[in-house]
Amino acid sequence: MPGTPDPVLGSDAVTLVVAVLLAVATTAAMAWRASRTSRPLRTATLLGVGHGAILVGGWALVRIVAYRFWTAPSAAPWEFLLVVGGGLLVLTLQAAVPFGWLTARGVVSPTVGLAAATALVWFLVLRVGGESDPLGLYALAFGPLVVAALLGLGAAEWAVRRALGAAESADEP
Repeated sequence: MPGTPDPVLGSDAVTLVVAVLLAVATTAAMAWRASRTSRPLRTATLLGVGHGAILVGGWALVRIVAYRFWTAPSAAPWEFLLVVGGGLLVLTLQAAVPFGWLTARGVVSPTVGLAAATALVWFLVLRVGGESDPLGLYALAFGPLVVAALLGLGAAEWAVRRALGAAESADEP
């Protein structure tokens, strides 16, 4: 179909498998690091920046190898910087929020959500061509919604844990 991106790895099935493996590997490694810190805010911020840099770097590498940028970076440098900067910001927040919940409160559900969102981003990044750029579209439309959802998921788990903890302590004699 015209305007549909092509999978860099040859097929959608292979692209999906690789995207899931990359997402699980990066999220698990970062979650392991986040769970072993005494400085929650700093760790969550650094892991968020690392997560964003890995995904934006992967996006750029795929496009450099396939030479399939939606526009030549030199032809529209401000637009290119806006897409890269917006993508980096949104992807950084997308990881910093779950790792913040994990390091500060021990809340794990946003980290699971992060793995799913990261798999989606990798799947989009590993496709080239089409009528728009996945990084720009994700940064403007879907990424902020994912960040809000991960924030809400963390708040819901934390509230349930507090309520169950209060209920358990009230039951004790």
